[in-house]
Amino acid sequence: MNLIKILTIISCFFFKVIIAQVPIYTFPIETVNYYVNGGNGIQIYVEEKGNTEKTTILFTSDYMSSRQSWHPLWYDAELGEKFHLISRTK
Repeated sequence: MNLIKILTIISCFFFKVIIAQVPIYTFPIETVNYYVNGGNGIQIYVEEKGNTEKTTILFTSDYMSSRQSWHPLWYDAELGEKFHLISRTK
């Protein structure tokens, strides 16, 4: 019985170490969040980052998907430097 407890404690410790190494995405400081008034007074949540003088890329999700599908692109530092990024979320 003590062996099971010891193995459980050791496995939990290693699991915590693995979790601690997983990167957690946070909003970059340069990200601006706001609402835009759409048709019929509907408010649309928008996130924006990058230089507004550069070419704009609009990220949007359709009915059956979410913003998780383009997260790697949104958090790509090189893409953020070269383009003006806008994301529309539900």
